Amino acid sequence: MAWTESGLFFATWRDILKDVTAVSLIDTNNNLSLVNNTETPDFISSTDPSTWTTTNEVTGTNWASGGINLSTGTYGPTITQSPSKTLMWDLTGNVSIANTTLGPAYGCYIYAAGQTPKAKIIGVWFGGTGYTTVAGTFAITWNVLGVATIAMAA
Repeated sequence: MAWTESGLFFATWRDILKDVTAVSLIDTNNNLSLVNNTETPDFISSTDPSTWTTTNEVTGTNWASGGINLSTGTYGPTITQSPSKTLMWDLTGNVSIANTTLGPAYGCYIYAAGQTPKAKIIGVWFGGTGYTTVAGTFAITWNVLGVATIAMAA
């Protein structure tokens, strides 16, 4: 099986809401790693937590194992509420890493790199096409509605 959708990892979000984990959505120790099409995210597993590993990770020139750090200085994770009763988790900057040679990447994980074990927070599927760069810029442009949104009311 392979990537077919994006999603939030149930076990991680459950533990965040129950306050039984130190995972923070605005932590500067969260990373973004790329994965290949062999990966099949299990968003609904109740395993504590949904653990990130280097299995099926895509790395290459200027994209190290473990991915990039989503620091507040570069990407600035934020949590906001929209007027339409939606909670939005977003990054203030799009991903753009120059001079990369890597791929194909079919999706990415945002995970708590500072935790033990490293908990997957969000999986983002790139839509079915593997993206490759050869001495180019690998970029992810986030939706204007954020990296993840949750409807707070109907």
